[in-house]
Amino acid sequence: VRRVVLVLGRHGDAIRAALGRHPVAAQLALECVDLGATYSEGHAPSLLRARGWLDGPFLLCTADHIFDAHVVRQFAVASLPASLDAIALVETDIASHQRGL
Repeated sequence: VRRVVLVLGRHGDAIRAALGRHPVAAQLALECVDLGATYSEGHAPSLLRARGWLDGPFLLCTADHIFDAHVVRQFAVASLPASLDAIALVETDIASHQRGL
């Protein structure tokens, strides 16, 4: 992963500032789609607003779901079969993962 497009809403300024201080920021091209602090339209409409920043295959990760880096790497290099438009990594056992939070 070399380029990251962040779709930001509430607390977007704080998130952008924190990421800018993180060591990984120097290794990535970080771009922000700022929907504003009062954005409340939901996940799918926010993706539609970000579509102008996407110009090819992309990997979608939401900030509130954490996946093993190995799994993410596999998805990032996977070839999409011609019969599919997308591949989704879905967390099916959310309750067991939240116990430690």
